Amino acid sequence: MTPNVSDFQSIRGFYKGTSLQAPIDAGKEVEFLREITKDADAQIRGALNVGGTLKDVGDVCIAQLDYMEQRLSESLDTFFPSHVCPIVTTCAKMFDWVDYATEKFDLVRGGGIALWFINIVVLMKLKRLQDDNMNGIVIVTPPTQE
Repeated sequence: MTPNVSDFQSIRGFYKGTSLQAPIDAGKEVEFLREITKDADAQIRGALNVGGTLKDVGDVCIAQLDYMEQRLSESLDTFFPSHVCPIVTTCAKMFDWVDYATEKFDLVRGGGIALWFINIVVLMKLKRLQDDNMNGIVIVTPPTQE
């Protein structure tokens, strides 16, 4: 069976160069981003409603993302010993690492992946995170078939 090219579309959230892919169905990326943006707005409003400041909101998001990014980096070090360069390993091994890290830190059931995306959007809205080659959200689309 030939895979459908749309099966390879995804949405990825980048923070300090570390990327997580949202576990959503192909074709639902824009809907996911819309919901994440609503959640980010609600997070900002909620903090302001209880007397928080925009700086407080940004500081909490950065602390959470730093913690998650550090844990993911540690899991990468565990999965790829320092003497093995991930670049020369197979793509399958990289996908195994993503599954390992996601499961180890319970990122799906714990809501961590959603939190990762929400915090990135909050920080971009607060202008505390630049949408650049190391940070931001990207919808990855496959090349068109001719």
